[in-house]
Amino acid sequence: MISHYWWQGKIERAEEVVMLIKTRAGLADTVGKTVKALHSYETPSIMVMPVEEVDPDYHRWIVNETSQ
Repeated sequence: MISHYWWQGKIERAEEVVMLIKTRAGLADTVGKTVKALHSYETPSIMVMPVEEVDPDYHRWIVNETSQ
């Protein structure tokens, strides 16, 4: 994607890759901290979005895959 954003007093343009990480809400903070620690950007865009509805089969899968 091509992003245009204000950064350190000027408008920047950059080609970026969007990454979606699907996990449980209870793991969002840990995942966000890990992404921030590993990302090359000083301020990566990390967003947690609420899910209003999910397919029951997918929900079962994500819970099983993210179980500790």
